[in-house]
Amino acid sequence: MILISIVLGLFLEKCCDMGKILRRFNWFSAYLRICSSFLSRCAKITPFLSLLVAVLIPVLIIALIYYPLHHATFGLLGIVLNIFILVYCLGPQSFLSQWKAYQAAATNRDQTAMAQLEGSLGINESNKSESASANANRVAKGLLLQAYYRLFAVLIWFTIFGWAGALIYRLVAESAADHENSPSIGGFVEAAQWVQKVLDWVPVRLASLAFIVAGSFNPAFGVWMRSVLSGLEKNQTILVETGVAALSLKEKEDEPAIVGKETVVLIERSLVIWVVVVALLTIGHLVG
Repeated sequence: MILISIVLGLFLEKCCDMGKILRRFNWFSAYLRICSSFLSRCAKITPFLSLLVAVLIPVLIIALIYYPLHHATFGLLGIVLNIFILVYCLGPQSFLSQWKAYQAAATNRDQTAMAQLEGSLGINESNKSESASANANRVAKGLLLQAYYRLFAVLIWFTIFGWAGALIYRLVAESAADHENSPSIGGFVEAAQWVQKVLDWVPVRLASLAFIVAGSFNPAFGVWMRSVLSGLEKNQTILVETGVAALSLKEKEDEPAIVGKETVVLIERSLVIWVVVVALLTIGHLVG
């Protein structure tokens, strides 16, 4: 079920702009405001407990729907719901669709559309004083981080704990990002950000391994080995440094557009590698 859900989920994510169709997590800000109105009445509630309540309510609601339907239809609707929840938790904006749109805008020299998409893709406006190499690295790092948070983190937690793992990760990430509507409890956003870092520790290292296998193995593996046991604060560092090392950029490849294309190719290869790993684990489980 996990393998089928991942393959179909990635197919839908790549071929359809599911972020626009599903309008993912537009409801979450209003939901946090409702949680805030209730949780603020509890004098002794802690930031971590309020986060636990905010995250578990949607998970329990989905569980009450998922498990009866799963057993009543002999797993058929369970597969459908797994695919839907996985696709819903990706993003929330479609990384691959936005990259296609950015390429189209660059081809048409539509500066307005490019500027709008650069922020979403983590490709901030270049600094004129920045060297070509630094500018290219900035583009690569931005794309790698966006791909991780939108795709790899959710896929890895989905592989480990199914729909619940994907949903919990996405709800924690949304809680950490929504500063305006977070419950009026001191430290709520900070607690969500710390929990997200904890949840990122293993997936960051697994995603980095996929970059290593998909790209230049020797330089990237050396970077990964030096940082693999580092703390939570180094999560982003190990991801981007391993990814950039896996790209093995040459001096002539300082053009951001070229680096962007190569980075997305690396990301797509890494996704294929992750699917192959899940397939091998599935076959091993069936044979065993």
